[in-house]
Amino acid sequence: MICIDASVVGRLISSDEQVERLNSRYEEARLAGENFFAPHLLPFEVASLLQKKRIRKILTSAEALGALHQFQEMQIEMVFFDGLIDRCMALAEAYGSELTVYDASYLAVAEHLKADFWTADRPLFDAVSVNFPKIHFIG
Repeated sequence: MICIDASVVGRLISSDEQVERLNSRYEEARLAGENFFAPHLLPFEVASLLQKKRIRKILTSAEALGALHQFQEMQIEMVFFDGLIDRCMALAEAYGSELTVYDASYLAVAEHLKADFWTADRPLFDAVSVNFPKIHFIG
């Protein structure tokens, strides 16, 4: 099981040629039977990321919509569990300004599922990797 965050998804649905290694790793995991999970807020984070790229004219509206459809086909199971928000708040409080509640939600899901956690967010990885050995920087 792998919890995947918006930073990784954003790269996977990117048209950037530099993400080939990440795409290969994702496909290898999928072919090996790994299932991917994320907190239920992931679609909103991905849509927000695409909207920002559209506003900055990095993507056209059609490209952003295409990337959103690509994301929707990725078969990532959205997770909600009792106590999620409480755990997110506790994690965010423990790390102070280094961890947002949004980022904490991915940690909480990974922790709850006892899953690996993939992120391409270096500050997040650096902030929590000592205490969360199942976090992997996928940059």
